[in-house]
Amino acid sequence: MKKQAKILHLAGVVTGRWLVRTEHSEYVLDLDAMTVTRIAGKKANRWHDEDVTYTLRSVPVVEVGMPMTVLVYHEDSAVYSTRVKHIDPIYFDEAA
Repeated sequence: MKKQAKILHLAGVVTGRWLVRTEHSEYVLDLDAMTVTRIAGKKANRWHDEDVTYTLRSVPVVEVGMPMTVLVYHEDSAVYSTRVKHIDPIYFDEAA
């Protein structure tokens, strides 16, 4: 089995499902559906509505080593994360 190349950013990516791991949480970015779901880790700041899927206003800039800002249709209008640690594709057989 081939070793998968490490993904360092999603620049120019406009499709697919991605698991973005930050220092304290995980995010499922579904660029096909234009949604994001935050899965809070044990050390994460708590939101008033955890593990909820939001509609994206735009495709976020995601880069390992940098904080991620996700613009969503919500009263807070933006989601700010700690530094991105890993970016992994989610394949259809993994989501089932």
